[in-house]
Amino acid sequence: MASVRSGSIRPRSARAMGRSSARRLLLGALVGAAIGGGSASGVQAGGTPADAPARQEPPVAPPLHLGETERAKLDAAMARGVAWLLARQDERGAFPPGVARGASSVATTAVALWAIAASDGASALGSTPARDSARDPAVDRPQLLAAMTRATDHLLAHRQPDGGLYDPRGGLAVYTSGIAARALRALPAEEQPRFDDVVRNLELYVYRHEAPESFVDLEQAAPAELAQPAAAAARLLERGSEWSAGQRAALEFLARGAPVDGRGPARTRDPRWRAPGAELDTFSYDDVLPIVYLPLAPEQQIAVRAYRAVREGYDLERNPDLARRRALASPGGDARGLYYYYLVLARTLAVHGSPHLTTVDGRRHDWPRELARKLLSLQQPDGRWVNADAGWWEDEPVLVTAYALLALVECRRVVAAPNAGG
Repeated sequence: MASVRSGSIRPRSARAMGRSSARRLLLGALVGAAIGGGSASGVQAGGTPADAPARQEPPVAPPLHLGETERAKLDAAMARGVAWLLARQDERGAFPPGVARGASSVATTAVALWAIAASDGASALGSTPARDSARDPAVDRPQLLAAMTRATDHLLAHRQPDGGLYDPRGGLAVYTSGIAARALRALPAEEQPRFDDVVRNLELYVYRHEAPESFVDLEQAAPAELAQPAAAAARLLERGSEWSAGQRAALEFLARGAPVDGRGPARTRDPRWRAPGAELDTFSYDDVLPIVYLPLAPEQQIAVRAYRAVREGYDLERNPDLARRRALASPGGDARGLYYYYLVLARTLAVHGSPHLTTVDGRRHDWPRELARKLLSLQQPDGRWVNADAGWWEDEPVLVTAYALLALVECRRVVAAPNAGG
């Protein structure tokens, strides 16, 4: 990784910024029809029936473009976050968790590498007028490249015979493999040919495992003798009357289970769970991990489901629990998983390429600017981000700083894109 990537994404020209409001209205209508009206499979994405009277739309906001000062502040904040992460790298090349000891070092290294490489590709790290030399450490380019090389080597050492990249002791095999694939895809362009085969194998591994993540994790960690829980429970029942009434009831329940096909122990799902595709309009807990690590396109069903959920639940003060997995702790807000939610939000909206979001209540949001300002307000003086709520390992600043940087990368790319006025 010795060469420097040439160029970076540039903001729209002044000429493009001066398009007429009529053109913006037309483009907004076309974009709304494309991403609000459904997907290629014909699944309607919500909204008003075709024969309903026309509803008065809110005023169209002007195209979103960060000014030079605001963009420089964003780049400076990203540089501080990257510099903080680089200081956490150990001699192995890993970015190990410092607080959340149960988190997998391979997973935290993958997400940290992705954040660093993506930040390098989307912004001007360390070379912005907003950088305060007394506060903001400059990101040295050779140091950055060397750190990415060491992290890449550390990850590649954890490739598994089944095609994945993960620590068998740490669980989350599919998630870690998917994040590692995104990290390798984000490396400088001149490095991509070296990792094409590795990335293709990782993506194949991810797509091959369509079952919910917990099934795959159990497959990696479960002892062989637990591979057929129904048969094992039946054998235990044959021992006779040594079991209490409660134990016998539990064993009888397990014994009624279907034999497992070698993928690992069976798991009882929530009775409300439906097989993928049964409810294409509902963003579920089984979408929460893939929405981050899968390559996305606007017409994909997971992207359609996530977009609907964001339109209904957009909120930057709390995690609105887009998957409706639990009741919120209090009506006023919930900080658990907040930064992962910010990343889900940014990934979901950035795939459509528009900086404007109209929520179901009719309000129009310049979401990249709103989200960027929110994240910058939450950054610690030393450059990291951390959640006061320890849920979802978000008391781990390595993880949370990576989430925040990746969300800012999406914001930065959308507002710099040539069609960002839509």
